[in-house]
Amino acid sequence: FTQNIRIDFGSPLSDKPEGVNGSPITKYHVEVAAGKNEIQEVLISSQVTIEEAENNEFKLSFLGEETGCISVDTSVEAMAKAIENIDGVGKISVAKSYESNYLLKYTIEFNGPSVAYQDLPLIGIGDIATCTNSLDIGIDIHILSVQHGIAQFRPGVFALSTNADDL
Repeated sequence: FTQNIRIDFGSPLSDKPEGVNGSPITKYHVEVAAGKNEIQEVLISSQVTIEEAENNEFKLSFLGEETGCISVDTSVEAMAKAIENIDGVGKISVAKSYESNYLLKYTIEFNGPSVAYQDLPLIGIGDIATCTNSLDIGIDIHILSVQHGIAQFRPGVFALSTNADDL
């Protein structure tokens, strides 16, 4: 979930490309306008190892709808598909990391055309009673907002410095 910016620049088109005082250009003032996608985490902690808890299932809720039952240790593809099947979500990106044998983290970036660059509500836990293997006691799920979505065209300003060289 990295965002990159590429900046190409050259000397000003004037009689004195090195500036009015004859010194090489060493600093540029850059203004950019970019949005941010909403990023949320689903943290699953267990008193037994995640491997031992993998058959337990849960549901997520979002925008008034629920996913189907999701296995605790499901693949990133299955987690993405479950959330993408909710009306209005569209495409998302999911990363999975084992923080320990007892803690699993799914990081969800809402980057599809219908949800990108928006401040979205937090994902919730759905009704797990309808899952065949609902969560055992000792398995907890927490949802955290990592980055709130921000609409595009919010300007940002930063300075860019270079080392002048005599070319």
